[in-house]
Amino acid sequence: MHAPQQRIYKIVTDFENAPNYFPQVTNSLKMINKQGNNVTIDAVLKTLGIPFHVFMDTQVLPNKGFTSINTSVLAIENESFMMEEVAAGTRINYRNEVQIKNNILQIFAKMLIGKPALLFWKYAYIDKLEKLANNTK
Repeated sequence: MHAPQQRIYKIVTDFENAPNYFPQVTNSLKMINKQGNNVTIDAVLKTLGIPFHVFMDTQVLPNKGFTSINTSVLAIENESFMMEEVAAGTRINYRNEVQIKNNILQIFAKMLIGKPALLFWKYAYIDKLEKLANNTK
């Protein structure tokens, strides 16, 4: 990403403003507990425009990113958003391992978390993040 790592970090760890930054994927995020770098978040997120309630147990890694275990009625996600400086700006290493809880929903999982969802995520989050980071002082 052609943006400074520090600016990206400030945006991605500003959890309570995520609905303002990324309205296509976030309805609300509220920190319900914070102890050091560990944050518990009560969130309503969207996948392809469909809202769902999620509890996020997140560990902020100063100036590097965050890891999070996200639990909803639909799934458990192990998410990691890590950054490193490179000559062109910042490399983002994003990983999201999803375990669908409902066997019937597993049939639709590829549509919800497969390539269409990744393309939407790039458009609604990554591209927006780069614009925000380049416009933030």
